[in-house]
Amino acid sequence: SRDWSSDVCSSDLDGNIDDLYGAGMALWQFAKARQPAQARVRVYTPKRAEHGWSSKHSVLEIVNDDMPFLVDSITAEIVRRDLGVHLVIHPVIQVRRDAKGTLQGLGQKGDDGVIAESMMHIELDEVTSTDALDALQRGVEAVLAAVRVSVADWKPVCAKAQDVIDQLEIG
Repeated sequence: SRDWSSDVCSSDLDGNIDDLYGAGMALWQFAKARQPAQARVRVYTPKRAEHGWSSKHSVLEIVNDDMPFLVDSITAEIVRRDLGVHLVIHPVIQVRRDAKGTLQGLGQKGDDGVIAESMMHIELDEVTSTDALDALQRGVEAVLAAVRVSVADWKPVCAKAQDVIDQLEIG
């Protein structure tokens, strides 16, 4: 288990304790339901009256199977849209879900039915346009789908390449 808290400086977490708590609880509530092999993505600008907490930034929340290339791929999509990234909190959490994808609790790596999930809270430049928030969400969903396909193909492609190299060396 990685100690991700060492990557976060106290200055990164500027704000009042209620908003920090609200951000954490918002992600935890969002993570309560997720279908297997499907990412959940939400982009919004939190307002206290609507969300129970507020931020001067827009927020991207992601709950996904843990896999390589997530942070770099998502960050690239954000930057491609000319948005700055202010904070990335990315714990990988061992969870147990039922057949419907409802979060049943936490577990430990190696326990039966426990899977590693990537939970991300990313704060970015404030986006005021609903259309722009929706477009960012669709863009991130497309990136996550591409990463999922790439990760599934990655090891078989490497194995096939090694087979070809071996055949060339023999011939």
